[in-house]
Amino acid sequence: MDSHTVSSMDVASCNFQVGDRVMVAAHPLLAGRKGEITALPSPDAGIVALDSGGRERIPLSCLKLADCLMSNDVPVGTSFNIEVLASAEDRMSQAEAIQCVEQINHHCHQIRYLLVELDSRGGYLALGFASMSQLMRSQLFDKARSTLQKELQAGRIEKEYLNLPVGTMPERQLRPLSKLKPEHYSLALSQAGEIAGDRPLTEKDVSAAVATMLLLDKNAAKRSIVDVVKERTHIPLCERSQCRVEDAIVVRGFKNADLRPYDGYWGIVQHISEHFYHIYISLKGETIQCREEEVEYMEMSDGDRITLLSVSARISNLLKAELEAVDYAILETMQRSLYLTQRQMRYLEVMEKDYGVSQ
Repeated sequence: MDSHTVSSMDVASCNFQVGDRVMVAAHPLLAGRKGEITALPSPDAGIVALDSGGRERIPLSCLKLADCLMSNDVPVGTSFNIEVLASAEDRMSQAEAIQCVEQINHHCHQIRYLLVELDSRGGYLALGFASMSQLMRSQLFDKARSTLQKELQAGRIEKEYLNLPVGTMPERQLRPLSKLKPEHYSLALSQAGEIAGDRPLTEKDVSAAVATMLLLDKNAAKRSIVDVVKERTHIPLCERSQCRVEDAIVVRGFKNADLRPYDGYWGIVQHISEHFYHIYISLKGETIQCREEEVEYMEMSDGDRITLLSVSARISNLLKAELEAVDYAILETMQRSLYLTQRQMRYLEVMEKDYGVSQ
């Protein structure tokens, strides 16, 4: 707000007159528009000819005076809220700005170091979690989880494969290395340094070095798509010793054309045979067979697992009704979300009530 306007809080005490220049402040459709009062048909509303065209009847509480500091029409004692910009003397100097940036970078490096500490020293166990990935998905980290996961991966690369202090390199420069096997990380960075020459190393330099290595040495690439999934998610693919009947697992049908319609859906394990998992997908309403490499085991608490069992049964009951397309789409979203929000659970309750389906 500039020094030529009265705040909307104080506008009620102003005596507007025909011809006053005003700006619409707290209006859902016309906020920010300016115009001139052409009539005052009632004590609480005015007709404003907007500069953008047309006339609108607008409550006076939505208006504030513009283009004048004060006039004789403003009662004595009216308070003004004036936003004062920082003076030149108060502005941050270049040295202060550099110091601020350095502090931000220091804290970012410290975050990466602490994440690696939690991982390498088993801090997640002390907090009651079975793995670091389970801790990262918990409510203890309520913001920027994907960024924290990238920082953790960068810290692992520095400590375990490059023998560097955690926080030495920017995460963006380490990210392209994920396309290579760990034993090729150091060589890729060395070649990236040769590409950069005298200038500072960049993410593009590392990406170029990685791309060259992949072209010249196919053995430098990760062994299989299974390894890619493991390292991206930090969650092991399903092992027979981990899975139990009534566990929730996610179908990964990228290799099997018959399973692609189910890719990304979670399902409930109904049976484990010698060679296959029999998985019930509620939304599809059928039991499918998957091999070990075609499913992904999700580490979760017993409470979360029981919740998914209940949701699976409730979705099955709803599918017996003739659902509208929008409701089916909501259920489809739920079948691809391992951790349902409170809003999704409310949607489920509303649909059960609307279609007369009991839990």
